[in-house]
Parts: sequence; C-alpha cells; structure tokens
Amino acid sequence: MSSSLLLYGMVEADAVVGPLSPGVQEATVESLAESGVRCFFSRVDELGTDANRFRDDALRFHGVLREILDRAAVAPFRFPTLLGDERELREFLAGQAAAYAEDLRRLRGMVQMEVRIRPEAGFSHPQSGKEYMEARTAEARRLSALAESIHAGAGELASQWRARQETGGLRCYALLRREQVAEFEQRARSLSPVQGASILVSGPWPASEFLHVRSS
Repeated sequence: MSSSLLLYGMVEADAVVGPLSPGVQEATVESLAESGVRCFFSRVDELGTDANRFRDDALRFHGVLREILDRAAVAPFRFPTLLGDERELREFLAGQAAAYAEDLRRLRGMVQMEVRIRPEAGFSHPQSGKEYMEARTAEARRLSALAESIHAGAGELASQWRARQETGGLRCYALLRREQVAEFEQRARSLSPVQGASILVSGPWPASEFLHVRSS
C-alpha cells in the first residue's frame, strides 16, 4: 500500500525544534527545509473513516502541533492535509515558502489566545418574527459589548484582536507574546461574572487567525 505525506505545520528554517513524538499512525515526524521554512510531515497509510479512529488520529496530530508550538511559531495545516510524495511537497514549498517565511518572521514569538462568549440560556419563545429578530440583535450587541470589555482589559497585551460570530455565540482571538499568556488569562478571567453569559479562555494556540497565508 502506498503512503502519503501528512503535513503538520511550518516553522522558520532556523527555528530549533528538537525530536518530536511519533505522529499519526505512530509514524516518525520528519521535516524538509526549503526557502527559509521547514515543513513537518509524516508518512501515513490511508486514513480511516471510522469516527473513533479519525478522532484519535486528529488528537495525535494536534499533539504534534502542540510540541512544535512549544518551541517555535508555527503555521499549522488543517487535518488532514495530504500530499503524494516529497516531490509534491517541494513543489508546494517552491510556490508558497516565501509567503510563509514572511508570516513566520512577523509572528516570531507570538501565540494566539481564544475567548469564546456564549449566552447561558437560549431565547424565550417570541410571539412573532419581529420579536425574534429584535431578541437576536439585542443578544449580539450584548455579546459584542462583553467582547470589547475583554479586549479593553487585555490592553497592551493583545497586539491584534479579532472577533467572529459563530453558532451560539462569539469567538474572539488575541495575538500576544507567548510569555504574556498567563497575564492575559488572569485579566480575561478577572472580569466580574456576567449574568446570562459564559466566558471560556483557551490557548495558547498557533496564530492561525493572523496568518496572511492560509494553510490548506
């Protein structure tokens, strides 16, 4: 059975990233450097479609990404991103390495924190479509105001900030230096409890939302 290359992520070529734990399917995680970036990958057989196996593979994939992130800024790939062989990988890097290298230089030493804001209760049952839309608009404004309070509280820590509507709430992204993670968490969680809303802070994550190049 022929294997494929499963891509994990890219770092600057001179970043010091030591040996990594085995990746998906217990395969050795290898790397290839080209034009200022280093791409991490492993050789895998066909990925299973069974839900439990897929979940386990995804967890191992993200575990490898976490190890890389602990050592350097990383531009992650979505799971699963597959290429046929090293020739295809070199061709991909030949076209994309310069853009990735620029992003990684800009994000050197930076990580992404996420704040998810959700209403704790659903809408009451309005009597009309107009009431429903008014309730939705009021809820969105309330969550946006809460997000702005968190952004303001983060102050100088968040060099960039983005917020996106998602099903059931709002997701915010903050770009900050990795040594500022603990202070950001403390500030975000020090807000007085907000009645009717929950706040979940997570990270650090790769700075995916702040990449100019979007990984496949």
